Amino acid sequence: MPQIFYLISVVFLVYSTVQAYEKATTKEDLETAWEKYQAAFPLVIQNKNKAHSYESRKSNFFKTHYEITKHNNNNTSMYEMEHNIFSVMSDDEKKNYFGAIPPNPISNRKTIRYLRKTTDASTALSIRQLPTFIDFRNDPCMQPVKNQASCGSCWAFSATAVIEFGKCIRNGIKVTLSEQQLVDCDTVNAGCNGGWYDDAWKYLASAGGQATASSYPYRGVKGTCSLKAAIIGAILSLSSPIRPIVSKDVTTMMRLLHQKRLVSTVVAITNSFLNYRSGVYTDSNCGVSNLGYHAMTIVGYGTLNGLNYWVIRNSLGSGMGVSRLCSFPKRCQLV
Repeated sequence: MPQIFYLISVVFLVYSTVQAYEKATTKEDLETAWEKYQAAFPLVIQNKNKAHSYESRKSNFFKTHYEITKHNNNNTSMYEMEHNIFSVMSDDEKKNYFGAIPPNPISNRKTIRYLRKTTDASTALSIRQLPTFIDFRNDPCMQPVKNQASCGSCWAFSATAVIEFGKCIRNGIKVTLSEQQLVDCDTVNAGCNGGWYDDAWKYLASAGGQATASSYPYRGVKGTCSLKAAIIGAILSLSSPIRPIVSKDVTTMMRLLHQKRLVSTVVAITNSFLNYRSGVYTDSNCGVSNLGYHAMTIVGYGTLNGLNYWVIRNSLGSGMGVSRLCSFPKRCQLV
């Protein structure tokens, strides 16, 4: 009887979602859209787990497709949405990807960013004196977008991106560093169960540096620390590896970017952001999390149609959006 009840519930959910979609749009047949999605994103159907069943994923897709179509048909929107791997996931599945664990309370804390001491005159520049546009996406020192997979190691990827870029800017040598070292060896953070980039930098400073990715490749699961067998690719200063920045200090973050220093940040994740494609993300729920916090890296800023934005580097793969480097409004709650 419980199995029959579950089947009826799923069918009813799919039927209800179809009704809602058909009332909203007739541009694309749902079944056709579902077939296209499966061709683009082959599914691994886990029949043993009801939460991951075929019908459940199909229902999630219909709901996502409805939201995407409704949003993209809004001519006043500043951004576009598209399907990706998150389109068929339950909220519980999505939460596995977002492992940033900010210190509490967020509203009163100071955020730590990796930054060497500097006498650069730009540290005293006002916002009016700074460039109106900076974008390091195509800088020779910028690494390709990486993919953390379904491991909540975003904190490790954000911390690593800052170090990789900073090292290359300083000595002209581009090196790919190991996030897996942080997942395995940083005992303050919790590997795929989450962490914080401040603690990652402190660990790397005390551990003698960060290994190269080739000598310590990423696996996406926590394992035994194997640092002794790896090759160190970057060394952080033990005496002054990081510098405090007041949380949400827009001027200081812009100054750091002007100095060619990337900034780690955390974004409160909502469902609409997970299906972001391009443009300036302006969801009214921006900054209000229902899925957790995601560590990313600020790699630029600018203004489009009068709206200020940050350019954010993600770690969820190059196939999600335009290299998954998205514009993000400065008014959003970056913590």
